[in-house]
Amino acid sequence: MAKYLRGDILVFTKRGLIRLDNLNKDDCILTYNNNELIYDEIDEIQKTFKKKYKLNKIKLHNYLDNYFINDNIKIKSIQNIPYEINNKDLIEYLNNNLHKCSKNSCINELSDFDYISFPFTSLRSLNKYPATIIDTNYLRFQGIILNFDKEIKLNNEYCKATIEFLLNFFNDNNINYNKEISFNYTTLSIISDLKKITLDELFLLTKDELYEFFNGIIEISNEFQISSLNTDEIYKIIKFTCLLLNINLISYYKDKLINIKILIKDKNINIIYNDNILNKIKSIKKIEYNGFLYSIKTKSNNYFLTELGLIS
Repeated sequence: MAKYLRGDILVFTKRGLIRLDNLNKDDCILTYNNNELIYDEIDEIQKTFKKKYKLNKIKLHNYLDNYFINDNIKIKSIQNIPYEINNKDLIEYLNNNLHKCSKNSCINELSDFDYISFPFTSLRSLNKYPATIIDTNYLRFQGIILNFDKEIKLNNEYCKATIEFLLNFFNDNNINYNKEISFNYTTLSIISDLKKITLDELFLLTKDELYEFFNGIIEISNEFQISSLNTDEIYKIIKFTCLLLNINLISYYKDKLINIKILIKDKNINIIYNDNILNKIKSIKKIEYNGFLYSIKTKSNNYFLTELGLIS
């Protein structure tokens, strides 16, 4: 039976995270085989227009994203968790009951009692590049400016080290800026167009480099409010940085802003089990959809990795 997804879901490929509707037939995508992730060729991609078609709208706890998938798609998940089991006791329960909890479930078999598995450790280990010589100051700088546009406002009392670092970085790299100092804040208005790290570049960083970048992100604060206009990639970069480093975050929309809080101290919101982060389903509901849908099949017909998890 046909397995349809909306085209905006991101798929892991050799050339980075690509929207499904932007995949090429010659792309290689990450698939799951014998408990490891390997690249596989695409056998076929089909594009179909549907009218008044029923899709499942899936939302996970802590994340902004919505995913739109039909009933026939299977996903690697954790099910059959008793209602009374809390996060603190879940790992012990899985150790004793994994055989009845780990499932390859059709989407219409899932509910908000279940978890979706995402293989974060093996994904990170795919970076087989030798240790890169990326300036740690550059990564720190990229983290600091990630959610700023042209203007950076820093509280003098708490961010003196950050102000000093930025001024030295600007001067050492011939970056034009204006500096205005008031009683409470320093405002740095950046004149030149600065290249910011991209989502694809994120997956080329080693674990140590990711930590340098992450520490820059949280240097001023672990809470962010980002205008939702044209900032989807910023949100994705923060989300996947935390995911690859096994750090929890919560995110939500409020007053037309994306609100993100990085949980530096683990509060057991997500569960890490073996090679997977277990993302709790917040809701699944049927919606009526008009538009193009996509079906994809790999040469080996294995599960393939999307931003939601491993699906087939």
